[in-house]
Amino acid sequence: MAIAPTVEAKSIEQTFVTITCSERLEPQDARYLRGVFAWLYPNRPEFHGHGPRGLVYGHPRIQYKVLNGQGLVVGVQEGAFLLQLAQPPARLRLGTRWLDVISMDRIIRSVPFGLADASFEYKFVTPWVALNEENHSRFESTRFQRKEEARTVLRKVLIGNLLSLSKALGYAVPGPISAEVKVDEPMEVILKPGVVLLGFLGRFRTNFWIPPLWGIGKQSARGFGAVERIA
Repeated sequence: MAIAPTVEAKSIEQTFVTITCSERLEPQDARYLRGVFAWLYPNRPEFHGHGPRGLVYGHPRIQYKVLNGQGLVVGVQEGAFLLQLAQPPARLRLGTRWLDVISMDRIIRSVPFGLADASFEYKFVTPWVALNEENHSRFESTRFQRKEEARTVLRKVLIGNLLSLSKALGYAVPGPISAEVKVDEPMEVILKPGVVLLGFLGRFRTNFWIPPLWGIGKQSARGFGAVERIA
């Protein structure tokens, strides 16, 4: 059942496409899954982030993830509408593997998005790649001796992620976003062979509706930073 948005929030369309293959998928397969849809729809940058003049910067409308061994493609707004029509092939090439598609399930729903009159607790179900070069240096210089300052760095990054997402979806945030971040120690995550990033798992609380399993932070199109509301 759809949840009605609060006065400050709005309702947006969200589509989930779950793909079950003949073998269990691993988290790093998310980038290969993105490549499959890029090959299928080369003229639609929403699927792959590349336009006629190169990379299309900004928050993605379609994201690719691997959860519980299954591929999951999630879209919002125009990305949601495109996924309602998209059809993956009967076989997928994921890296060096060719896998049969056993089943594909599609769910379409309206979800609230935006500022809320209450705060919610979320957890990261995939690592949150929060830090760029500048705030990575600030975080590393404070994480051991000045932990409260390190948490402030992450809190500001999280709020910035939500503001960037709002801008991408055409939503003018009508008031201040609050956030409390409680994440585990950072972990190394492999984007692709030879590229290792710093990611966080854990929880946060904010007065903002985030679409289910939507990713925030860096590399969200490739499955990182997916969140789930738990309270």
